Amino acid sequence: MEKELIEKWLICKQEANCTFADNFQYENNSLLKGNTLFLSKLDIWEDFIVAIFLLTVVCAAYGFICFFCGVVSITTLAVISYVRYLKVCGVKRGDTILLHPKTSLIGIYCYAGFWALLPIFRVGAYGPEPYGTSCTLAWKGYPVFVTFFLFGCVLLPVVIMNLSYAKIIWTSKMAQRRVSVEARKSGPTLKKRDAFLIKMTFCMCVAFVGLWCPYAVVSLWTAYGGEGEVPVRLTLFAVLLAKLSTVVNPILYFMLNKKFRPFLKKTFCNKS
Repeated sequence: MEKELIEKWLICKQEANCTFADNFQYENNSLLKGNTLFLSKLDIWEDFIVAIFLLTVVCAAYGFICFFCGVVSITTLAVISYVRYLKVCGVKRGDTILLHPKTSLIGIYCYAGFWALLPIFRVGAYGPEPYGTSCTLAWKGYPVFVTFFLFGCVLLPVVIMNLSYAKIIWTSKMAQRRVSVEARKSGPTLKKRDAFLIKMTFCMCVAFVGLWCPYAVVSLWTAYGGEGEVPVRLTLFAVLLAKLSTVVNPILYFMLNKKFRPFLKKTFCNKS
């Protein structure tokens, strides 16, 4: 039909005997065909834009949840170490609000929420990780935010943990030296407790620093380095180690706890 219409219109144009109706019929048909093609392309672009928008929203939500939970985990370890320092060392501020679990939890979640919401308000950004299987902070293009994040969410908790546990060990040793002659009979017990405390503290701090240091190094390298300088496998390895810290710390704590090991053994032996 369209082919016949075009041929008819060309013939009548050559013979100069086209009527107004012929011209209108062809031009109207051509216009309709163009509009149909344009509307079809517009529908495709709309679907494409909606898909990109949904992927962006899902990626940002996933990155927000992972980042929020990671900061909660790190901050919780720092708060636990400081609260333990207040209790063990008998600080005069022992009745501080941090000793109240509800207050501590609210503070931890507010602190994590503050950092996790900053990329939502364009201070930073969430985006796909280099290996393309998940989303996290956009390291590239936001060096200032990445630097402050590493200071506030990695370096500061590490310093608090190390100082708190170091003070606990120091206080325990000083208390052992001040014990009376009668209490010195329990010296071996105190030494065992000190050894357990030192071992558990050392393992948790080393695990924490060891698992998060690669992530911090890769983040700074990506933020301040050139495009494509960081190998994708190295990025994947650093991210997996950082996420593994939430599993390693509880395992270390419970496995080194003498009261927990018999319970664990009894539970699995009864099942078998």
